[in-house]
Order: sequence, then structure tokens, then C-alpha cells
Amino acid sequence: VGKARRVFAEGLRAEPENTHVIHAWAVEEMRENNLDDSRQLFEYGIEVAPEDGMLYQSYSLLEQRQNNVDKARSLLEAGVAADPTNVYLWSACGVFESKYGDPEAALRMFEQATVLDQKHCQTWQAYGVVLEKMGRY
Repeated sequence: VGKARRVFAEGLRAEPENTHVIHAWAVEEMRENNLDDSRQLFEYGIEVAPEDGMLYQSYSLLEQRQNNVDKARSLLEAGVAADPTNVYLWSACGVFESKYGDPEAALRMFEQATVLDQKHCQTWQAYGVVLEKMGRY
């Protein structure tokens, strides 16, 4: 892990706004349960690339795992506002709402994801599961 941190730090020194490096480092810190460091990296990433939905989605997962549901939801909402054509983010919002919130909202989010990408199998699968749980299938 120490070597990985050195490599990530070198990468950011070379390219301070490289969201792939920022994201990878934040996820690594999350895996190592260094949540404050992970949060700081996600916040930095969103600061330098506020349109990058991947950062919001992963940061939301961190907060979900810590049972910070309101924070997780606000990150997903900010993410789709910043990156409205990101099918993965819309699908993640649908999964989130089906687990923590309103199944009707989940359906709307899955529907938006399918409009963006009619071939996104994971969205169709999750959409069908929610419909079945609601007794609509």
C-alpha cells in the first residue's frame, strides 16, 4: 500500500488534475479503510473536475457503506446534475433509491438510464427486479 501511495502521489505531482489517478487513489484509501483520506481525495477530484460522475458515484458508495444515506443521496443528486448523460450514474441512482428510498424514483432513474443507453444490461436487470418487487411484472 505504501508503494501504491507513492506512485499515486507521483502521478498527481505530474498531473494534479488527473481524475483517473485521483479516483484510483481515493478508492484504494477506501479499501484500506482510510476514510478521511478517501473523502479528501474525492472532494479534491470533484473540485478539479466537477463534471466527472465517476467521482460522485464512488464517493457515494463510501458514504453508503458508512450508513451516511443522506450524504450518499446528495452526492448522487449532484453527480447527475453535473454529468446528466452518465448512464452508469443514473443506474447507480436507481439502485440506491431501490435500496434506501422510493421505488417509484428508482424506476424513473432506471428509465432515464435506458434512454441514455438502451443496451445497458445492468440497468435493465435492476429495473426488472424493482418492477417485480413492486408487483408490476
